Amino acid sequence: MNRLVLQVVFLVSLTAVVIITIEAATCENGGAPTKAARAASTALLLSGEHDLRFKGVTFDGAGSGYGDTSGVIEITGSSHNITFEDCTIMPNGDGVGNGVKIINVNGGIHDITFTGCHFMTQPRMGFECIDRSSTGGRGYRRVRLVNCTFEPQSSEAISFDDNSGTSGDCSIQNNVVEGAGAAILSTWGSGLEVNRVHNMRVIGNTFYACRDSVWNLTGPSGDCGWTFSHNTIDCTRVFGGIQMASTANCVSAVNVYGGVFPKNTITDAPPSWNVAYLSGCHKMDWRTTKWLDARGEAYSTPYQIDCSQNRF
Repeated sequence: MNRLVLQVVFLVSLTAVVIITIEAATCENGGAPTKAARAASTALLLSGEHDLRFKGVTFDGAGSGYGDTSGVIEITGSSHNITFEDCTIMPNGDGVGNGVKIINVNGGIHDITFTGCHFMTQPRMGFECIDRSSTGGRGYRRVRLVNCTFEPQSSEAISFDDNSGTSGDCSIQNNVVEGAGAAILSTWGSGLEVNRVHNMRVIGNTFYACRDSVWNLTGPSGDCGWTFSHNTIDCTRVFGGIQMASTANCVSAVNVYGGVFPKNTITDAPPSWNVAYLSGCHKMDWRTTKWLDARGEAYSTPYQIDCSQNRF
């Protein structure tokens, strides 16, 4: 029986934190794991849980077996105030799922943080946060990725998606994404996907070459409220043998209104189509962002269609 230590921190008040250390055992011979063992030796399911901190834990197990709803760590219900610090997410043992899957259905999931974590290559996505609420329902808020490393992922590395129109205020800061789209048969292959989520903050991250557009952005209704700044996209850096598709772009943005995108450095690489492709985008402010070709010295020009008042 293999053993490891799982630290769980319960936030019992605004001023006091009590740390409880649980020794978690890996169950063998098909035995049903205890709650503690399930947390570290098989897929971790948190449904409606709150005020927890996992520190220095290696999560190694299998998800549900359904790619779109599977994670080594799965967070659902009304879960909130949960932090994962310096953890490692091993490949999903079901062979089809994600490293992390957050599924919000009118639960108002909020304040979920991954900091200093390492995401191993997954069968599908590294991290996926989705909302499947009805329009106007309780979306997710304040989901954060900070100082994490993503090895090249089979599908997308990071994905935030919203159906309700109320999800937002999430941040992606100081992470390294080594690539995405390593599985040729995977439908998606972007380093970062943001679909219709309001008030995203994407700051100080580094992205390397992906099979599809490194940033795949679809705006929410109205002003997006996004801040993307001080990021590096370098499509000349390749990990895991990922081949950038000829139709890919460093940045692909559709129906984005507003937002500020300063002081990014974006370097294209052949055989990609454009350094950026903007469709139906208006009043995006890209001033002070550098758009470079594969030589890293000559400026490339974003391609625009049906756009207005974007500033470069």
